[in-house]
Amino acid sequence: MTELSLEQQDRGGGHQAKAEILEMTMDFSAARQEYIRADEMMDNPLAKKDLARLYCDWGFFEEALQYCRSVENQEDTRWMYSYGIDGQEMDRDMAELYRDIYGGIVNREALLPQSTLWKSVKTWGQRIYFHILSLYHGSRYRSLSKEAGEKQLEQGNNIQGWWILAQGSRGFSATAMEYFRLARQEEVARVASAAPWYDLEIAREAGNTSTLKNLLPAFDAHWEAWAVAETLKALVDHLPRNSRDSVVYRQQLYLMNPGALLVLGDALPFTLQFSSSEDLPEKRITRQITGILRRSGNLNGLRGSLGSTSQDAYSFNLMIQLNAQGFNWYLMDQENQSLAEGYEALNLESSREISEALRNMLLEIYNGVVG
Repeated sequence: MTELSLEQQDRGGGHQAKAEILEMTMDFSAARQEYIRADEMMDNPLAKKDLARLYCDWGFFEEALQYCRSVENQEDTRWMYSYGIDGQEMDRDMAELYRDIYGGIVNREALLPQSTLWKSVKTWGQRIYFHILSLYHGSRYRSLSKEAGEKQLEQGNNIQGWWILAQGSRGFSATAMEYFRLARQEEVARVASAAPWYDLEIAREAGNTSTLKNLLPAFDAHWEAWAVAETLKALVDHLPRNSRDSVVYRQQLYLMNPGALLVLGDALPFTLQFSSSEDLPEKRITRQITGILRRSGNLNGLRGSLGSTSQDAYSFNLMIQLNAQGFNWYLMDQENQSLAEGYEALNLESSREISEALRNMLLEIYNGVVG
């Protein structure tokens, strides 16, 4: 229907609607292109806001921040009247975005190695600063959500009101779950297919991993892939990091959205394999690389930590081939197909250059696959 509408009249709103459908199927590149086309044709910043959310959810925090600032730089707000949007609604959406972007940067930097002590101290200070910003915007989002939700309830829009109040109450599980249950009761009575979506939110707040696991097959693998990814994110967030299930679900989430692991601050589990094509002090270099990856949290699920009975949990292998000028690296799946690969030129005698190269490699693994 969206395609037919676009064929009859090429409009920004049609491209925006198509982008939302593509986003639900977890097609980042196609959704991004449709949002960009929508933004080029629209006289309002709604597509920019959607692009900021898309970039944030896929771990591209600087790009998301740029679009947020572009939204706020648009001074003419007359377009809101045409779309029935008030300033408070935009403020609430922007507060949620800033909360998630700054929180994502904090989590990402915790996973990436720093090349010098000075950079480590500087990054530590920046993480504190961004954490405070995330808390500030999170508090603002909760306050605006409370006002907006109560306003919707006063107007008789119960489902919308409870949903907004539930979203704003995240982190206060009992309160959020009660609002989700109220909204669920009323909406599911009208649309039974809405039940799994509410069950996902309630189980996420409760940390109920059994319910979350059971929900995975409840969503259509293609058209509701976004919900599958959200369920995986909730499982990763609540399961012990070195458990077998966490390893499996993190790998599944990576295949759907590699940057989601940066958002969560959880590393991709993989086996680690070295080879050397030349006469190099391989043991010293491999020990150094392994130590840097382990200290930055990227080897907390390294093979062997789960015990010999759980080795089948690992589907990915990171191969690092050393040579005199640096190293090639390949992230391989269980069919021995390359998911990501690259080459880092560096002086292997320099700890600083090794750390910088590993940082570049990890960014490519998490962002380069879909960037």
